[in-house]
Amino acid sequence: MRSALFTFSALLVLGCAATDDDTGKGTGGLGGAGAVGVDAGTGGVAGAGGSAGVDAGGGSAGADAGGSAGAEAGGAGGSTPCPSGKGPTMVSVGGYCIDSTEVTNAQYAEFLDQSPETSGQPAACAFNSSFVPSSSWPNAAQPNRPVVYVDWCDAYAYCLWAGKRLCGKIGGGSNAYADVSDPFKSQWMGACSSSGFKKYPYGNVYAPATCNGVDYAAGHALDAGELEGCEGGTPGIFDMSGNVWEWEDSCQTDSGAQDQCRVRGGSYWFNGETDLTCENPNANDRDTKNDIYGFRCCAP
Repeated sequence: MRSALFTFSALLVLGCAATDDDTGKGTGGLGGAGAVGVDAGTGGVAGAGGSAGVDAGGGSAGADAGGSAGAEAGGAGGSTPCPSGKGPTMVSVGGYCIDSTEVTNAQYAEFLDQSPETSGQPAACAFNSSFVPSSSWPNAAQPNRPVVYVDWCDAYAYCLWAGKRLCGKIGGGSNAYADVSDPFKSQWMGACSSSGFKKYPYGNVYAPATCNGVDYAAGHALDAGELEGCEGGTPGIFDMSGNVWEWEDSCQTDSGAQDQCRVRGGSYWFNGETDLTCENPNANDRDTKNDIYGFRCCAP
């Protein structure tokens, strides 16, 4: 399916064509032949502070006291039930849900605490022998900052474990590489741009002090959701412009580590008015790991 149901708050598309470019950060994929992905855990978050397993079976994750931040339907329409129990809370954007923030260090640590197997990954991730970030890990001193130094395959596996998926095509599956700026096909673009009506998540005029880009001058990633003004395109969603780039399930090919895969939203590092738009069609190698790449998840 290439279209989704939109509620009364869904608006028309505003698109600005752009060309692919580099984010300016180098790549650093993991070597070695790994087996293939992690399916959603069947157990859910078990008891106070517990975490779900990563056994194959595709069961939805449950939650009890002390688990990771729960998810709930909200935002535009609020009619789509959203997964709960693992990762950031989710916001319904009418027909699908998206994480309210980027996945944090603490939330990613819950995933790694389950010692997830690298078997079951997509064939294009056969190179990926570990889900552990390639630097600055563990990062217990900054639990609420976005997890970084993760590649596309790490992001894909985490979202699957959480009972969600890496944001891709509205209606299911990967978003076509060429449809990066189409808010009626890309889940990420639709949520950021309020179904194509906004150039930036907060509006159509660049506001340098609103989100964590180069002009905000923080010089590093901030805690997920820290900048309350950096909200939208749907209420309750934060940091879709700036902070860290976010992997999208939208790759040009499916051959392996060097596939070009979309990254969205810009970051704190050297990204300004142009890079921080919702439609900016950036991409990098699937195995790229650096301090400006993170992700959020969608469902279904």
